[in-house]
Amino acid sequence: MEEVVTTEKEIKRRITSLTEEIERKQKVCNGRAQQIDEKQRKLDGDILNEIIDQKTAVREDEEIQQLLIVQSNEQVQINWLKDEKDKEIQNLRKVQDALIQRF
Repeated sequence: MEEVVTTEKEIKRRITSLTEEIERKQKVCNGRAQQIDEKQRKLDGDILNEIIDQKTAVREDEEIQQLLIVQSNEQVQINWLKDEKDKEIQNLRKVQDALIQRF
């Protein structure tokens, strides 16, 4: 029984750790999404008002595209972490069910 309780505590610790990492990464993603939106809005305005030349516009657009790639990769990591968390939650339920069946 002690082993099962230890396993339960370890699983809960991993779930908490995954939750914290997901929240941290999601905050970073949200900040980056806002940065991308601001850069895109500024670039669109500069192009519309002919404030910048074509070369600068292309360079800034490439920067935005790079940020979008980073954002996409980060979102893949977040989704993977969420899947891992779901697996741990299922594992925890199995352990808890095993405890209930023992008693």
